Amino acid sequence: RTSESAVFLLNRKQAIRLRHVLTNTLPTSLQLGTFSTSSNPLLREEGNIHLRPNQKNSIGLSYNLSLEKWRFAFNIDQTWVKDIIEPYIFQQGERYVQTYRNNGTYKQLSFGPNINYRGNGITAMVGASVVSECFYEQSRLWSWQMNSNLIWWLKDNLGLTASFVYTPKSYTNISVTHYKNPSMADISVAWYPTD
Repeated sequence: RTSESAVFLLNRKQAIRLRHVLTNTLPTSLQLGTFSTSSNPLLREEGNIHLRPNQKNSIGLSYNLSLEKWRFAFNIDQTWVKDIIEPYIFQQGERYVQTYRNNGTYKQLSFGPNINYRGNGITAMVGASVVSECFYEQSRLWSWQMNSNLIWWLKDNLGLTASFVYTPKSYTNISVTHYKNPSMADISVAWYPTD
């Protein structure tokens, strides 16, 4: 895994950040094993020693504006994943062989604003993003997400926290799932003891 980032300060209140992260994920020992793990005589399950690591590249660009207790940000992120390891099955004579191959590709583009406030015993964040996903060079699929967090310090060590995340739909390479309810909605009271 490697990562690089650069920050350009426009002035005391504004900054632009550019970052890149490369992550390689190695195949598991099960995906590489050359012996059959099946007890079924008509099915041979084996790995593939020729698998390449998944390669994930992420590039992000963000603009930040800080005004006393407020911080405004706009983020753009692009991710490419290639050589995704996926299972597949083929027939060899009268037997079936289940193994793995590097076949998948995935692209994601997301962009949106965030607003943060910190002051008077309150820390709050509200953000939204538009997301575009593409599996296996298919056409792009669009969605959006909204999230928020709040911490309100009621007394010295007693705080009220609330979190909310909503995404109306999510995708895989073969399906779409629609959600009526938030994927996370939480309100809690926390007490942080001190020495």
